[in-house]
Amino acid sequence: MFGSARRKATKAATEAVRPLIKLLEITDGLPAGFWEDPYVLGYINGCIGLFAKLVTRGAVKGADMGYVMMDVLSDVSGRNGQEIVRNVIRLQQSKDAEYMRGIANADKCISVTYGLTDYDQDPDVVEARRRAPVIRKELSSITGESSENANAGAALQEMLFYDVVRARFGLQE
Repeated sequence: MFGSARRKATKAATEAVRPLIKLLEITDGLPAGFWEDPYVLGYINGCIGLFAKLVTRGAVKGADMGYVMMDVLSDVSGRNGQEIVRNVIRLQQSKDAEYMRGIANADKCISVTYGLTDYDQDPDVVEARRRAPVIRKELSSITGESSENANAGAALQEMLFYDVVRARFGLQE
């Protein structure tokens, strides 16, 4: 039983974050400095933390959460996750504004995807819901039918991760 929550959290977070990174690799490529960027690290670590907490109902925390983050980052980056986590800790301790914005946007995206209403009046969410029908059409041939929340979450992810990364690194859409 020991470590099973950590393994479950690592598996779920890896499965959630890997497609996020893979799509960027395929469409734009990962730019130099990607794994050091405060916003990127905030967004990705926000996703890791939220999925780890969701699947374990908050059982993973402290040092175990650190190991989850390190293992997921090692897997999805192909780099030394410990080095990335050291940078994350530095960004957390300094309360870096871009890092914190990345975490907040990951929370917003995941919350909307899973049907939580905390952000319903948020301007980004209102815009994402406006874009959701277009996303549904684009994704339905790949994923089949999806919920309104899933479509809004996909639109938010485009707005709050992919568009931000493209702008930060000067990538073409």
